[in-house]
Amino acid sequence: MTPTPMFATGVDPDLVRLMRDVVADLSASDVDVQFEAHDPGRWETLDSLGLTRLTANEASGGSGAGWRESAALLATAAEFGLGVPLVEHDLLAGWLREVAGLNPTVELSTACRVRSGRGAVAVPWVRSCSRMVVLSEQDGRWQVSDVPVRAVSLVSRSRPGSEARDLAQLDQCGMAGRTVPAETAHEFLLRGALARSIQTCSAMNSAVTSSVEHVHEREQFGRRLSKFQVVQHLVAEAAAESALAQAATENALTAVVQNGFSDSSSTMAIATARTCVGHAVASVVRTTHQLHGALGTTREHRLRQFTMPALTWRNDYGSVRFWEDTLARAALGRQGSDLWALITDTPDRGSEQTLDLRGAD
Repeated sequence: MTPTPMFATGVDPDLVRLMRDVVADLSASDVDVQFEAHDPGRWETLDSLGLTRLTANEASGGSGAGWRESAALLATAAEFGLGVPLVEHDLLAGWLREVAGLNPTVELSTACRVRSGRGAVAVPWVRSCSRMVVLSEQDGRWQVSDVPVRAVSLVSRSRPGSEARDLAQLDQCGMAGRTVPAETAHEFLLRGALARSIQTCSAMNSAVTSSVEHVHEREQFGRRLSKFQVVQHLVAEAAAESALAQAATENALTAVVQNGFSDSSSTMAIATARTCVGHAVASVVRTTHQLHGALGTTREHRLRQFTMPALTWRNDYGSVRFWEDTLARAALGRQGSDLWALITDTPDRGSEQTLDLRGAD
């Protein structure tokens, strides 16, 4: 019996099978393709099946699905090393248009958040997209602007080796936009953070799976690598780190599905997940490459299609340090039994606090 794919619990099995069949087919010949390469043909296939606007409302041409379905799709794409801007196009750009009351579009879009005084910001997939939805702060207020990418000055490419992203110079004064509630900036950060946790967990799991297969197939000194105790310990360490990150992320996903992003328990769960995932990435990437040896760095091997994106995603939508500080501030603001309730995820609703998420940009 095939096990339930990561983050697919509660999702229609037929939809999960469709996702896996399509993504597996699209990624089958990608072993020599950089993760950052955008293939319009692959995107058109996903779009024809309604997967590129999975969470958009049906009235605007979307599929009307929720975070559970989106998580299953993100995890599946990351599991197979398929680089496509699902997070940016659907969960961020599409969502911002709905919040701001802007017209929906099928044009490939990316999104970013920028505070007052910021110059260039790193924007994923911007060279592959036609439009960019910008959530910007001006005079203490937040607004959403939908601009063509050709009108944006791209300074330089940053963080090479993973999904393509460039530094975009944004002239905020020249962007006309729709004013949105301040909570929009808060949710934008949490949406991106949760999505990246889901993607990273799936990529790490694939790296661990690849390592298990590798040590069972390769021999050294007349014995399979899996027979060496030190190798067994390394595999167990990587698997444990990956499992911990997955459990924390599943908890965050459940919190969002049940309570939404405005609930402080969801913010705490996402902050915890991002911290666990961030620390796990460093260990899993190091260990899996150690287990593969030089083979894992070659273009012919798929390990890099899991580890390179994981390293990039690690600090998207708030660095590991930022989320650690968020948790620390929350803990310092509690005392006694209230602190224990915070740790055990049984908060007293009367003492909830809004967590400070400034400093992520």
